[in-house]
Amino acid sequence: SSARLRPSDVSRRWWRGSNRLSVIPAVTRATVARSVALDGTGVHTGQPVHLVIEPAAAGTGVVFVNGEVRIPAHVDHVQSTVRRTSLAVGEKTVDTVEHLLAAVIGMDLDDLEVRIDGPELPIGDGSAVHFVHALEKAGRTDGRMPRDVGSVAGAFELGVGDATYVYEPAAHLTLDVEIEWDHPLIGNQRLRDRKSTRLNPSPTDISRM
Repeated sequence: SSARLRPSDVSRRWWRGSNRLSVIPAVTRATVARSVALDGTGVHTGQPVHLVIEPAAAGTGVVFVNGEVRIPAHVDHVQSTVRRTSLAVGEKTVDTVEHLLAAVIGMDLDDLEVRIDGPELPIGDGSAVHFVHALEKAGRTDGRMPRDVGSVAGAFELGVGDATYVYEPAAHLTLDVEIEWDHPLIGNQRLRDRKSTRLNPSPTDISRM
């Protein structure tokens, strides 16, 4: 196996290997069959939030709607990834979207409108399971528009700060995640092929919340 770089500066990013990506037309896009609502509290803001997941037209993608502002779940709208993923359009932001997006991917959905009345999604138990249950309740409808699926054509590594991500071609999506923190409650943990991973904040992160 090749040596892995561990840059100490969290602002440094690097990659090596192939960065080719093939786009393969696959099955049709899907949305939920009916609307479903969730209530909860944001872990960072502490504010209550009411959230409604609604069906969306094929090709919409995942869009967060707060008042009159629509915030697409797209890399171009990522404002921050410090302890959470924040999306923004203008001055309007929506925080901690990663758990819902993980559930959407895990449930094999493409197009949703997510209406929220606060600045942050509810945290639930710190995993994506409450969103999974909501999406299961909402059901699924397949559309007629083909879904484009990206396929990694060659292995490559990406480094962000002290983290290393390794991407390799495969017939199916497989996640192999390992973390190691110098704390007795966390230590070294490894998950493989899990549908739901839980938030494991460090004591420093907890104090900042």
